[in-house]
Amino acid sequence: MKIGKLLLGILFSLILYVAIFCFFVKKPILYGELNSMITKKYDRLEKISDNKLVILAGSNGRYSHSAKTMRDCLHMPAVNLSITASISIDWQLELIKRHLNSGDIIFLPLEPHNYNSTEQDSAKSTEGIYCLLYNKREWLKMPLIKKYYTFYHADLFLIFEDILERAMLLADVKPRSKGQNEFGDEIGHTPERGKPYFAYINSLRDINPYRQGINTESYSMKKLSDFLQWASLNKIRVFGCLPTIINTVKVPQNYIEQLKSFYEKYGHKFIVLDNNAQYDISLFYDTPFHLNTEGQKLHSEKVAQKIKEELNKLN
Repeated sequence: MKIGKLLLGILFSLILYVAIFCFFVKKPILYGELNSMITKKYDRLEKISDNKLVILAGSNGRYSHSAKTMRDCLHMPAVNLSITASISIDWQLELIKRHLNSGDIIFLPLEPHNYNSTEQDSAKSTEGIYCLLYNKREWLKMPLIKKYYTFYHADLFLIFEDILERAMLLADVKPRSKGQNEFGDEIGHTPERGKPYFAYINSLRDINPYRQGINTESYSMKKLSDFLQWASLNKIRVFGCLPTIINTVKVPQNYIEQLKSFYEKYGHKFIVLDNNAQYDISLFYDTPFHLNTEGQKLHSEKVAQKIKEELNKLN
């Protein structure tokens, strides 16, 4: 009898635990803002019926690239789907497949970790808990390992954070970000607003995000390979590129050559800019990877011009 009551208690506790995170916890500032961002980006994507340019990466894609600027240069509709590096690239690639058509262009300025992530890294990514809180239909489609690791994020501390964020909203605390424009680009990250972060960025001048190199056998590389093959079969052009970073970082030439070979293997292109997507510290906003509005426009014009040159060669 005692064992039965114990098991019943455990079952009730488990049901209560799941119910709390499924129906009550929302974290309205962190995950609420994330939900708003994703919804707006995909709403724009769904409304574009013509051939389009899609930008996809982590936060460097959002801060350092302007779909608006690239649209003006390439004369085609564009949307910036970049969100944050904490969301796995394999989940995002599967998501955008539903919205792509023959003739579309995908631009991937992916951060280095996207070429080395393991299946466990992907399973622990933010999209699991985000979908559980805001998009349960999408969460149910996720593989079992990702469902399991969703609860890696779900603990008592998350409940405390949820309560704190709700209190912050009641106190009218505003998010640091100014949000995004109609193209999905980050806005408001001006040089003036970036001044408080200069010392922080300067302290990271010697970072080396390329030290791990590229693991061609990694889970993320296999998923990228699958996507590139799928894109080729569906006549969708993919352009890879290095992410933006301060110009004190040394980018290994063999790293670039590996990526060029990888993309070209599947019939796509890897864009190499004359500056390897590196810029002076004065053009960065709050990290050594996020350009400010001036850098964002400059870099987007460079990238768009390079894409235009490659398209002219293909045509």
